[in-house]
Amino acid sequence: MARLWRLYHPDLPHEDGSVVVVGADDSHHARKVLRLREGDEIALFDGAGREWMTRVVGWVDDRVTVRLEREILAPEVEAPLEVVLFQGLLRPERMDWVVQKATEIGVATIHPFLSERAEERGGRAQKLDRWRRIAIESCKQCGRRRLPRIEPVEALPGAPQGDVRALLLQPGPGARPLAELSDGPAPRSVQLAVGPQSGFAPEEVEAHSRAGWQLATLGPRVLRADTAGAVAAAILLHRWGDLG
Repeated sequence: MARLWRLYHPDLPHEDGSVVVVGADDSHHARKVLRLREGDEIALFDGAGREWMTRVVGWVDDRVTVRLEREILAPEVEAPLEVVLFQGLLRPERMDWVVQKATEIGVATIHPFLSERAEERGGRAQKLDRWRRIAIESCKQCGRRRLPRIEPVEALPGAPQGDVRALLLQPGPGARPLAELSDGPAPRSVQLAVGPQSGFAPEEVEAHSRAGWQLATLGPRVLRADTAGAVAAAILLHRWGDLG
């Protein structure tokens, strides 16, 4: 069976037969990479949970025009467990990798944040646009219809409210294995905090612990900062979600 290619377009209409002009970047991809022609089928998702099977009807000023034929309703691809990843800022190529893999795995929200040992501190507005574009491309590949929310924050929030588990990934004294902390019934949401490449400063660990974050470790091997969040999210979504 041939692969069904997917494009992104926000604010899709909700009626069969509607005609949509796809954005310039996706139109370029459709023409130069996918080599789509009039009559070809393509899926179009809006990033808010809806997706349509469409058919190419033509081109307008190098932008592909499609007709919505039917809404794709199943299967559900969003994880039942909300995972919120707080990632200490890393070098640009490392942050790109974090956003890409977190999106593929099923993380609901990504919050890049400043910490004492952050590797990058400037130009976050431009980086935010880039991270969102990376998330869109990852959604196209993995089948998600809902884009993860990506919003920088200045610091980690305080004590979790309601049915939320807050886990700070930090090897060392006082940290418990993630397997122990993910025992029991699933919470509504899990907040994961990962420091920059040099980890959290001791003062940060103490402050976050007092605020209600539980210290967690992934085992005897110390993972890179750009790897730890993806691994932890995968474990939690396997334990409490739909991964595997």
